[in-house]
Amino acid sequence: MVRNRPKTLRLVQLSPLLILLAVILACGSSATAVPEVQQVEVTREVPVTVEVAVPAPTSPPGEAMEAMEGPSGTLNIGFREVGTFGTHPRLTPGSQGVFVGSSLGETLLIQDSGQNFAPRLAEEWSLGADSLTWTFKLRKGIQFHKGYGEMTAEDVIWSMEQYGGEGSRASNSGKLRRLWSNELGGATALDDYTVQVNTGTPQFDMLIVASQPSAANVMSKKQVDELGEDEASRQGAATGPWEIEEAKSGQFWKFTAVKDHWRKTPEFAELLFWDIPEESTRVANFQVGLLDTFLMALDSKPVIEEVPDVKFMRVQG
Repeated sequence: MVRNRPKTLRLVQLSPLLILLAVILACGSSATAVPEVQQVEVTREVPVTVEVAVPAPTSPPGEAMEAMEGPSGTLNIGFREVGTFGTHPRLTPGSQGVFVGSSLGETLLIQDSGQNFAPRLAEEWSLGADSLTWTFKLRKGIQFHKGYGEMTAEDVIWSMEQYGGEGSRASNSGKLRRLWSNELGGATALDDYTVQVNTGTPQFDMLIVASQPSAANVMSKKQVDELGEDEASRQGAATGPWEIEEAKSGQFWKFTAVKDHWRKTPEFAELLFWDIPEESTRVANFQVGLLDTFLMALDSKPVIEEVPDVKFMRVQG
């Protein structure tokens, strides 16, 4: 149980699908301990690490203060089920892929709140006069996690072809195969930062699929070549602001912030996705401050309304 936490603003999101997300917006002080409360008969095995080290100052106070700046604290999120961690495009089910895409993964494009397409890993894109040939210009200098080097056109093409590969468990496998691996066209790397895709016949959903985090994240081909598919899937080198540190099936996924991330370094040092199937457990842990945000049924709203500093907002779609 967390005690004496700094005063924060708690926020709950309402969606049209009768699902709520209860959120605390803070700069980060949540405990990394397993969410559990005594009044709920649920226990979870989670590694507990306590390390305290206070080295003697070796630099002037100004430099020491600068070194302390950066991500801090932990953001704890409670879900009904996050499943077994995996990142390989062909081996990871869509139900887990959406969690990958909202943490360590990134797509070529994104859709903003107005449903407009915006750059992400691709800084430019265009469709040729033939209505068949798509060209994506990639950002330069984007690095994969765990030291696997710069993202290139080869990684993009490999990832998309794996999503649409034979036996793929990805949610968009059929769409990726139709767009990126069709018999009438296919994908080509014009250079390290330019990908050209011929869809064979005119297709309307290239940009839609390229922006969906459940099955369009770019992963490191080099990691798979070096470690093999299964081990690379467990270690997951992508380009997002979070890097996987540890995962236990049915318990949690733990990420650490990528410092100096090309897009935005997270304000929290750690991100934990907790697998908590029981609604009452998620509610109770939010009440005592062990969860900062969680998936909540609409029936729990009256209880959460009683928690201090909670506000509700609706997320469209």
